[in-house]
Amino acid sequence: MAEVKLGGRHGLGAVRTMPQFRTSIESEALTIDQRRTLVEQAAALIDGLYVHLLHKRAMYAVDPSQRLRLLEHRLAKLTDAQFHAELLRVFVELRDLHTNYILPAPYQGPFAFLGILLEEFYERYHGDPLVLDKWFALQAAAQRTDTIDVVEALARHAQFSARNPNRWRALVSNFAANQWAFHHGSGRGYRFVTDMILAVDRINPQVAARQVPSLGRWKRFEARRAELMRKELERIAATPGLSKDVFEQATKSLA
Repeated sequence: MAEVKLGGRHGLGAVRTMPQFRTSIESEALTIDQRRTLVEQAAALIDGLYVHLLHKRAMYAVDPSQRLRLLEHRLAKLTDAQFHAELLRVFVELRDLHTNYILPAPYQGPFAFLGILLEEFYERYHGDPLVLDKWFALQAAAQRTDTIDVVEALARHAQFSARNPNRWRALVSNFAANQWAFHHGSGRGYRFVTDMILAVDRINPQVAARQVPSLGRWKRFEARRAELMRKELERIAATPGLSKDVFEQATKSLA
């Protein structure tokens, strides 16, 4: 498959055009029987196990069970991409962080055109601080499987500085508000934000303290994520030389 060569150290690897990407996913399309199995399993999960179904129906006026039944009747009429989009929408409309449809391998990761646009955007506007803040913020807020890798790399970028509070917030605060990426099951998102809080605390304690509450919501999450968030708060509180502002926020969040 042809590659598009980009100049500079963009870190995107092989880049394909959209027609090439569409060709690749259609070559790995699900059969009708495989689609039906997915719909049936989704219906079994939502109708038989999902305890918040009545609450979601009342609050958001959605009926995922009905949507799945309608989808089952249209299986043969949809392209592979259309099928996955419809099934994904059923779960997205539940607005539940813990109930998701994970797309199969061909759809995971590729963002060909976004990468090219960001590269061009940076080359054109890297001299404008306000616009460059948006460049950092956009990538930190992206719902991608590699967002944590991207923000860790951006924290080492030549244009990033913890001494610039607007730049710091553009990256760290936007990432912490990105529920999809920040709460990754590995806990890397929590570790990243903690590392950034501790780094900026030596320079600007007020900025650091205002970010601690993003970890302080640990009691709202299931046991595994709650424990990971709590451990990061404990790491903050136990750090020698911590500012009074951050220490108060960390200990308050742990109480």
